[in-house]
Amino acid sequence: MPSTRVIIRKELCPLICFIFLFSFFLSSSFATDTLTPGDTLTVNQTLVSAGGVFELGFFKSDFSGSYYLGIWFRADANKVVWVGNRRVPILDASGSLQILSGNLVLIDRRQNPLLVSTGNVAMAINATATLLDSGNFILKEENTGMICTFDKLP
Repeated sequence: MPSTRVIIRKELCPLICFIFLFSFFLSSSFATDTLTPGDTLTVNQTLVSAGGVFELGFFKSDFSGSYYLGIWFRADANKVVWVGNRRVPILDASGSLQILSGNLVLIDRRQNPLLVSTGNVAMAINATATLLDSGNFILKEENTGMICTFDKLP
């Protein structure tokens, strides 16, 4: 007669597999297109436009080894359509993008702001940054509706 321990393991194996697979699909299906105050986008994270056309995140240059904030076609990550910090690369994988005082701020490992967006929504408390299916990345103040778009960051 098999021990109770063996029977429990055999019965739990399918359940554990189901939970693992469910959590994997659940986490991948909640890709977001918006960065909100308090959120931090790091090198291993991306924003995906609502229709899944574009992706925004950090990519590593094969030439310099530095990291850049960019937007690319989700279907082909090699087709980068916008680079935000072309002149101010992040030297390692410690960079992050945040909304601070209504501005988009690119921060390095020493917490130094490398790049700060400036626009009409500066100092807004409820600002959000959203990647649109058009490929535009906008900073919007929720209460007033003021919008700042980014063809290029300063």
